Amino acid sequence: MMSPMKKLSAILFLGFVIVSCSSKKESALENCADNKAVYYKSEDIYPGFLFRNLGAKYNKAEKLIDEANALWNEKSELSISLSRFQRTSFERKKRINTGNLLLNLGLNSTPPAKRSNVILPPALENLDPKDTRVVEFKDKIMDTYQKKLREYKKTQKKEEALRQKASNMYQRESHTIIKKVNLKRKSQVPIYADWLTECEKKYNQTPDSFVLRWAD
Repeated sequence: MMSPMKKLSAILFLGFVIVSCSSKKESALENCADNKAVYYKSEDIYPGFLFRNLGAKYNKAEKLIDEANALWNEKSELSISLSRFQRTSFERKKRINTGNLLLNLGLNSTPPAKRSNVILPPALENLDPKDTRVVEFKDKIMDTYQKKLREYKKTQKKEEALRQKASNMYQRESHTIIKKVNLKRKSQVPIYADWLTECEKKYNQTPDSFVLRWAD
């Protein structure tokens, strides 16, 4: 017959085994879900979006994203300025009368920035298109447009480069930063909770091999 001390030892050992198995399972499930997060492909325009939601910010990348956001605001202002210049410097499409229906085609859209569409001031309207004054005026308008367009594209390129760099940083450091967030916090994010569910289904199919595959 087993002595009380041996019974207590047996109970404690069994409890340790149960806790150990439970801990191994939880760790394996977390590693499995973390792996899905690490290789999850998101849009480069929103680098780190998933990790930010999971509570796994990477400060160096976040600084680049802040710079990119500032450039986005600058780009928006440049876009407004460019559009306003086009609307005031180039002709819109004309009205077309189709019998009983009068269509204003393109009257609210930005007119194409073509040399032939440049709006001339009243003093130049009736001059020969080859007149030096007309040519110089159109040159000035087109040069101004091209300068504004180049500035817009330059800013856009800088913004995209910063977002790409931030995205690469998050991808490179993803294995490390995701481990800094506890499972309870990560599981509050719907997509991560779905990954945990998928991983648990695989665990239930082959528990031992799953734990072996995803062990720390």
